[in-house]
Amino acid sequence: MAAMVCSVMNEQNTEKYSAKISQIIIKWGGPIVSLFSYGLILGLTGSGLALMAVSMLFALLFDSGFFSGFGFLSGAVIFTAGGSWFLWKAIRELESLYQRLKKSEAA
Repeated sequence: MAAMVCSVMNEQNTEKYSAKISQIIIKWGGPIVSLFSYGLILGLTGSGLALMAVSMLFALLFDSGFFSGFGFLSGAVIFTAGGSWFLWKAIRELESLYQRLKKSEAA
């Protein structure tokens, strides 16, 4: 009998905790994923800038044209990819915000 009561209480506690965890995930899931994705995009952009800066320093210090040019070009491609991805994501977010404002205005 006591084992059955403990089992029922344990099941109720598990349901209560799983409901709390799902509420936390629903509340904070969107902003955390958005923040993580923007962080990755900005990291990609920053690494492109860093590669270009290192390439320029290498060219200035060692007077090497080919290798520094290749590094600068690679950094520029990475920077452009990150910047374009950031702009695309920001424009998409602004469009959805505009649609929500338009819906609330119409209602």
